[in-house]
Amino acid sequence: MSQEEKEKPNERQRWMGRFTFIIAAIGSAIGLGNFWRFPYLTYKHGGAAFFFPWATCLFVMGIPFMIMELALGQKFQRGDIAVFRGIHKRLGGIGVISVYSSYIFSFYYNVVVAWALVYVISAFFNPLPWAEANTATFPCEDKMKMSRAQEFYEISVIRIRDENCVHFITDGVETTEPTTFSQRALWSTLVTWILIFFCVFKGVKSSSWIVWLTVPLPVLFVFIMIINGATLEGAGQGVSMYFSGKEASCSPTDTECLKGTTAAQQWSDAAGQIFLGLSVCLGIMTSYGSYNEVKKPIIMDSVIISVCNCSFSFIAGFAVWCVVGYLKATDKLDSS
Repeated sequence: MSQEEKEKPNERQRWMGRFTFIIAAIGSAIGLGNFWRFPYLTYKHGGAAFFFPWATCLFVMGIPFMIMELALGQKFQRGDIAVFRGIHKRLGGIGVISVYSSYIFSFYYNVVVAWALVYVISAFFNPLPWAEANTATFPCEDKMKMSRAQEFYEISVIRIRDENCVHFITDGVETTEPTTFSQRALWSTLVTWILIFFCVFKGVKSSSWIVWLTVPLPVLFVFIMIINGATLEGAGQGVSMYFSGKEASCSPTDTECLKGTTAAQQWSDAAGQIFLGLSVCLGIMTSYGSYNEVKKPIIMDSVIISVCNCSFSFIAGFAVWCVVGYLKATDKLDSS
């Protein structure tokens, strides 16, 4: 609770209009689960065949849970802990564990964002550190036949190898080389947390303006990636892999690849993707809804947020698989 809310308990901050709330909720829901996890699960579970259980889980569980969380937030005008305590004092633990889950998510999620920030900063160097045209010495290129992009990631970003391409952990056993921090990732993580603080330290008063930049811009970048990816060699093959799934790409003699997954696994992953993709049951949407007016209609907003989030998942798949098709066509994709 902010200082302003403590001094004026009956005056809670409000979103800067209905569309700001919708944009903010969509921005919270859209993330790595949409861009990385959904395209992978689609390929794993038979391509287009995965769309049916995924869409079913969206309408049977995703949208109803979204309506419930936003409605609870509006009704009680508080976050998850206060909401469940308001229902019954013994239910307060549900709110505590949901907030704790968000707390854990934010810790590892911001590290991944920091890795992306390392790449953003490195992209201003010419030549690019991971470019094939770079004349710098690449110790793993001869030893491991590793691509320069992977080498940059493992040595310079996450530091699981040293400058001589020695792996800090071999077959689960630590080597004589000590594990070290990645200085780039460490400072990028600090910058990420500072930026987050300045985005939210005034509550929805500051974030209402920020979301109009931080949500549409990544969506625009994804469309640019799709347009660029469509021009690459092998993009069509990648899209075909996206819709046909893993088994269609297996060798007839590869029995392990042809085993596929069970229907139970398919539905389980579809449900998990919906929960992760929509960010429900984490206390986020309850908190977002609490900054709406108590009597604000919420059903249509919930449908818009859920459908836009899942539509982005489907669209982002084209950006990912166009690049995968290109890597496969140019023999730069690891067969594993």
